[in-house]
Amino acid sequence: MPKKLRWLIIGLSSLAILAACAPAGESDGGAEPPAAEAPAVEEMEAAPDEEMAVVGGLCAHPYFPALEGTTWSYAGEADGAAYAFEDTIIERREDGFTMSSDSGDVTQNLAWECSEDGLVALSYGGGGAASVSARDFAFTMNTLEVTGVTLPAEILPGDTWEQTYIIEGTQVLDGEQFGTMEGSAVIFYTAVGMETISVSAGEFSGLHIRREITLDFTVSVMDLTIPTVMVLAENTWFVEGVGMVYSEGSGTLDEFAFDTTLELQEYTFP
Repeated sequence: MPKKLRWLIIGLSSLAILAACAPAGESDGGAEPPAAEAPAVEEMEAAPDEEMAVVGGLCAHPYFPALEGTTWSYAGEADGAAYAFEDTIIERREDGFTMSSDSGDVTQNLAWECSEDGLVALSYGGGGAASVSARDFAFTMNTLEVTGVTLPAEILPGDTWEQTYIIEGTQVLDGEQFGTMEGSAVIFYTAVGMETISVSAGEFSGLHIRREITLDFTVSVMDLTIPTVMVLAENTWFVEGVGMVYSEGSGTLDEFAFDTTLELQEYTFP
């Protein structure tokens, strides 16, 4: 396999894996967080917590408190590579908010839209997962169109919904662009139910949401056009007034298999 084609596949693999859950920087940049064991999960009925954060208006989602100044710190692994990042709400508007996602090497601002239907991440991944870089290569993904909601305004156990992103990307190696991609990401969501989950940030009653993601795209590099499909099954837990606390998934990118985990380490409210 030509070197440039190999790097393109590596970049696409990393981007596809990380876009499902987190921003990506260089996997060997800085200290790697320790791998965490999967947290214990126990089914339970929902119970209100009076100390949880509350925010009004269209952005008042119980499972994503978009208070300006709120910060979440995460650590995880993608295909065996450890990474960490911090998300911060840096601006809140009547119909949306902006979240800064900082992995240490890369900082990006991601826009969200709020409506009566719920919250919509306007970039595929919802966090800073729009670029991957390592040594001499970099890959950037842009979202051209999005339909559906990321988090409906009201979510009950058994609810299902769907979201679609139209995306394109470019790859640079040794300072020169040589590869492009275009395609779509289709996400099917299922609200499983309330469960007790224990992570580094504490023990919570969380809403278990299952995501099934199909990323169908075409890679163009040199004189080659390569159809590629990534399939990811992911389980995520959201806590009322806190946000996302844990995620784990497994999938395939053509013949490559991978696993991902992501865990909330700490969070602060203004």
